[in-house]
Amino acid sequence: MILESRLEELKECLQDQVDLDREKLIVARASGRANIIGEHTDYNQGLVLPIAVDRDVLVAGVVQEGDQVTLHSLDFQDQVSFGLKNIVYDPAHPWANYAKGVVQVFKQKGCTLSGFVAAIQGNIPIGAGMSSSAALEVAVATFLEEAFGLRIDPREVALWCVEAENNFVGVNCGIMDQFASKLGKKDQALFIDCRDHSYEYVPFHLEGHKVLLVDSKLGRDLASTEYNIRRAECEEALNLLKSQLPEVASLREMSLVQLQRMEKKLGEKLAKRVRHVLSENQRVLKAKEALKKGDLGHLGRLLVQSHLSLRGDFEVSCPELDFLVESGLKMEGVLGARMMGGGFGGCTINLVREEAIERIMDELGQGYGRRFGLVPEFYVCEASQGASILKPSK
Repeated sequence: MILESRLEELKECLQDQVDLDREKLIVARASGRANIIGEHTDYNQGLVLPIAVDRDVLVAGVVQEGDQVTLHSLDFQDQVSFGLKNIVYDPAHPWANYAKGVVQVFKQKGCTLSGFVAAIQGNIPIGAGMSSSAALEVAVATFLEEAFGLRIDPREVALWCVEAENNFVGVNCGIMDQFASKLGKKDQALFIDCRDHSYEYVPFHLEGHKVLLVDSKLGRDLASTEYNIRRAECEEALNLLKSQLPEVASLREMSLVQLQRMEKKLGEKLAKRVRHVLSENQRVLKAKEALKKGDLGHLGRLLVQSHLSLRGDFEVSCPELDFLVESGLKMEGVLGARMMGGGFGGCTINLVREEAIERIMDELGQGYGRRFGLVPEFYVCEASQGASILKPSK
């Protein structure tokens, strides 16, 4: 659906609820993201290299007197209302908790808010690992900034959204998704240091190539469970390492030489988890340099190395993701591929020649369907502008 049609749907939804003055309408948008490389490193204070993608969440609304907030989701055909003095988690409306959490954090930070009515619609596939929830949080935050005249450092806004997801929604996410959604730029990747929250823009010029995401269409039940297990394993490994190396504050600060000396203490499983984090951080640094040099062949090889580490050392892949990666790599025009996201479902990310995209999608789709009886979804992505305020026509 084109942007104009989406905006018109949002306006019609609001007109059914309030006497809409289109002059006072505020429309905020925030992007989904694709992580080029740097998987399971953000919560270990490591390095990541995402892009904001050209799919987004829109929040259109108007400020109201009083303290009542009403949110409408066009995607879920659902509505919630709550008072600013009584913001509580509601398991009956999971989507709304991401928005409510952001409003709660803004209030806790001392921002002066009043009531508002907003309609929400997105075109980021849910459950595919493209961070639709982070985009919802950032879109709501961007709406609040504009609606109430708030001037906040964009990095702080991203961190507030992380705080909302951690503390209100109860999802122990890292910072990457919200940073990419809020701070992303067109034709730029975002190199983020998750230890000090610094970031750097890296030119993302693919010169005849595209990022192709392939959604495995697997359920995400196992993904969240295993994600929490991997986080716990990393924390366990860090605590064991600190007993011998008290100067190590995070896995990020370990070296592969130190890991070799500590492997016996850690045991095979935890040593493998740490080895992935350390090697993945190195791959992120190499990927950043490859992009700066325009060396797409090197970037593609790094994606493959990342997948092998996620499969072998971090053990978060699955037969379906392995099939998509391995089949893709056999096809002419694919420079690199890996699983993307938490694992056990979601997408693979592929670096492909532009003229080969249709053939690759056709061959991958048919092969995957024959093997697993599932029909994958394909998304061709570009590095796009992160959060912004739109000026819709009246």
